[in-house]
Amino acid sequence: MTIFNRQEHQRKHYQREPQDFSPQECTTKVVVLGSGNPFPNPLRMGPSFAVIANGTPYFVDAGEGIWRSIARAVTHHPAVLEPVMTLENLRYLFLTHLHSDHTIGLPSFLLSPYKFNAPHAKEIYGPLGTSNLVEHVLKAYEVDIDAAWTRSGHNPMGWRANPHEFNVAGVIFEDDNVQVEAFRTQHAPLDNCWAYRFTTNDRVVVLGGDGRYNAGLVQAVMGADLYLADVVSENNLKHAPWGGELEDKVDAIKKYHLLPRDLLRIQKESGVKRVVTIHEQSFMPDDEYYREGLVDEIRGLGADFELFSSIDCDIY
Repeated sequence: MTIFNRQEHQRKHYQREPQDFSPQECTTKVVVLGSGNPFPNPLRMGPSFAVIANGTPYFVDAGEGIWRSIARAVTHHPAVLEPVMTLENLRYLFLTHLHSDHTIGLPSFLLSPYKFNAPHAKEIYGPLGTSNLVEHVLKAYEVDIDAAWTRSGHNPMGWRANPHEFNVAGVIFEDDNVQVEAFRTQHAPLDNCWAYRFTTNDRVVVLGGDGRYNAGLVQAVMGADLYLADVVSENNLKHAPWGGELEDKVDAIKKYHLLPRDLLRIQKESGVKRVVTIHEQSFMPDDEYYREGLVDEIRGLGADFELFSSIDCDIY
């Protein structure tokens, strides 16, 4: 098995630059910092997102490359993001679950701003195990922290992080800009996975995280304006490089992620107005691959709602 397929690595298939698709009348924006998955695609960073509410970013997941993705997003959308992505504002992070592809950027999120004298501790919200993760990341980098703080006079608050664990659905965070509700979802063997519903003054936005169709996910998305959904192809499952033998692939893969028919079911039951696919796995062979293949598969099932295939640094 090879994990280094060509697909998007060949830029002829990568058909556009990042764009701002957000409703211009809304101040709440969602930035796709990383649209990728565990496969090593150099054109897609690991899963990470930012909900911008009243000029403050609230980050969801910290996939590989999050620090550089923030910078790249600012260069593509300076008018929108330059006033927002400041050291003072890199503060709040919500983890949907603790799989490494969604958390491996955590050391960078915690410590890269510190090198530039970030003034605040980070506030990290997530499932049981988040405290352990944060504690051991900081322990692992104590030599680096000591060098910057003790020897260079950096603000000692800049490297600190306050983990906030929860295990019950409901409101987990609220300030003057946003209310964040957590809804338990299902992602293969993990039973401690969460979707986040952000309610602001002008939009309701849902970051579904990874997971299959389940009641918690439908509840999270109910009546939302925007839903970022993790989707895998069903038409091309025979080409999937994981999931076992062919006859096992459907049962195995659908336990982890949404199939297109599941996405349509969620949209119909929830009434969500706009859907953005993330963490895509199209499984198309190299000689047939094109970037919108997965959303075309979804549309082919009768999708009649706004549907976008995201790339890194898009705004929705």
